[in-house]
Amino acid sequence: MKIPCWSELNPHQQGALLSFGYNLGSKFYGLSNFESMTRVLKNKDWANIRETFIKYRNPGSNVEQGLRRRREAEADLFLKPYV
Repeated sequence: MKIPCWSELNPHQQGALLSFGYNLGSKFYGLSNFESMTRVLKNKDWANIRETFIKYRNPGSNVEQGLRRRREAEADLFLKPYV
């Protein structure tokens, strides 16, 4: 399923989601284990995008810290103004 607001997103937002999709699977939108991200994107709820990115970090795993850094970087890019 395609992200419905994709064409409205700026290049930073698209890049952040491409990174997220590259790491977690390009068809994440609409899947049951990506309900939080799907909801935020569908509702354009950018106030909650940072915490939503960070949810996808495999808590308790040996890669959690690295994934947290990646998700924070993706959130930073998503929220970075495009001029």
